[in-house]
Amino acid sequence: MESIIANILDLIEQLKFWEKKKKRRDFEKKNNLPKKLMIKPLTIIFLYS
Repeated sequence: MESIIANILDLIEQLKFWEKKKKRRDFEKKNNLPKKLMIKPLTIIFLYS
C-alpha cells in the first residue's frame, strides 16, 4: 500500500515538473533566452541523500 502511494506521489511530482518545464521553455523561446538547466525532482533527492 505504501509503495502505491509513493508511486502516485512520484507521478504527481513528475507531472508538475513537466508542466513547469514546458511553461519555462515557452517563455524562453518567446523572449529569445538561452535554455535554463532544469533538474528533475527525483534527481535532486538522490543527489542530496
